Amino acid sequence: MQPNSDSFKNVLSKFATGITVVTTRDANNDFHGITINSFNSVSLEPLLILFSLTKSSHIHQILLESKNFTINILAKDQQAISTSFSKPSALEWQGINHNISSHNNCPIINGSLASLDCRIFNLTEAGDHTIIIGEVVNLDIYQNEEPLIYFGRNYYHLGQKIEQVK
Repeated sequence: MQPNSDSFKNVLSKFATGITVVTTRDANNDFHGITINSFNSVSLEPLLILFSLTKSSHIHQILLESKNFTINILAKDQQAISTSFSKPSALEWQGINHNISSHNNCPIINGSLASLDCRIFNLTEAGDHTIIIGEVVNLDIYQNEEPLIYFGRNYYHLGQKIEQVK
């Protein structure tokens, strides 16, 4: 297969990922969020995570200026939230129940499995994306439900557990 952006997306769609929504606030204290599935852990000392964000994203400059963000790990019943934040809209926060983190002043989406409050640790330019490395300043687990999964450009829930990894 000839590598190009379409074939690249098709191949990467065969890798199942969880879904997160990255939230932040701008200088006017308005909320912003974007659906991300390029989320990864990086380091345990210090606690670091990363995600990549297209430079043309509506939230790119806001996030870089804010320097603070929260990763919200979505539960299996939050597909509508993922869809809402996947494209920029003035209505993206309409009907989204949330609280505000006391650690970084960013929105935490109610019903999420977990959240990580972060501040920007490092930025790396990579083609048409910026890799954002965040230092975790607080984390919480809210529930032990199943995560929302993305595979083959569709949403899924987990199937049967095969074996517990020790």
